[in-house]
Amino acid sequence: MAFEAIQSLVAWTIERVPDRVAVECPHGLLTYAELDVRADDVAVSLQRAGVRPASPVVLLAEDRREFVAGLLGVLRVGGVAIPLDPVTDPGMLRRVVAGLGRRTAAVVGSGERQLAERVLSGPAPDVAVHVPCTAGVSGRGGPYVRRPVPGDPCCAFPTGRGRRTAVRTLGSVDHDIRRVVGLLRAGTGCRVSQLGPLATDTMLRDVFVPLTCGGTVCVPPTSVRWDGAAMRRWIHDEWITVVHAGPVTLRLLLDAPAAGRPEFPALRQVVLDGEEPTAADARRWHHLFGDRVPLVHFHGSTVAMAPCRTTGPTAGHTEATGAPALAPPDRVPGSHRADVA
Repeated sequence: MAFEAIQSLVAWTIERVPDRVAVECPHGLLTYAELDVRADDVAVSLQRAGVRPASPVVLLAEDRREFVAGLLGVLRVGGVAIPLDPVTDPGMLRRVVAGLGRRTAAVVGSGERQLAERVLSGPAPDVAVHVPCTAGVSGRGGPYVRRPVPGDPCCAFPTGRGRRTAVRTLGSVDHDIRRVVGLLRAGTGCRVSQLGPLATDTMLRDVFVPLTCGGTVCVPPTSVRWDGAAMRRWIHDEWITVVHAGPVTLRLLLDAPAAGRPEFPALRQVVLDGEEPTAADARRWHHLFGDRVPLVHFHGSTVAMAPCRTTGPTAGHTEATGAPALAPPDRVPGSHRADVA
């Protein structure tokens, strides 16, 4: 599989399905065409601010439309995106930024201006690009970037161990995302949940798996994330096809009372990262949904998938079964009937 930078894969999707919804969150919808313009606006603004390839760029935006546009904009100029979660303690965020040890640029969302002033203040002169202020900056011309190579760093994530960060390269992200798309058999119309924190590399799968195949990044209201019953309703009502979560989210879903109706008509996989769920939890899930909604687990950097064990040891790696079912177009906000095969 020949290398292709992740931003190029997204660009192909933009050309193919410009009017489909790329991001759906409590703040609103963003089509692929709108994402393209916003990302170029951010990229050109960053270049004008002096950001060059391999420069660290902090991302601080709760609105996922702004976050995804900012992430794509950073990649388009060859920067290294460092996502921070706005819900994290400001003191901790400031230590992360200070730990970068160099002049830092930042892409700041419309609701994070005051937080950015606290987090980015320090001895080094930082550059803050506010997403709402970038509208129309790119005009007709996008950013100029040298040809990306697999070894280019593209994202970095604080590890929690002092000031160290885990760095991902374009080559590793390309391999990871295309592998996951194949395992999930994701395609145009898939709706992937984004439930986890922004400052971990699992965010890359939540965002780029749907964006490289014409799907939608789906983000629930904040109140849903710690309410199992509300989350079950959201997954059901929003026709989510892939839930990507951790064991804590799985337990929330399992402990919530059943709705008394057939649930999750579009859901085809629940994919877990991190610690594998207990056999008891896997049995409970299988009792509720059988083989219709398999519970599978990502295994480390190899991006292999294995069925979660219900008894005894895991029975080896397997590819996900069943293509994602597309929700009826008239039931999905912002969908377009002509795009659904």
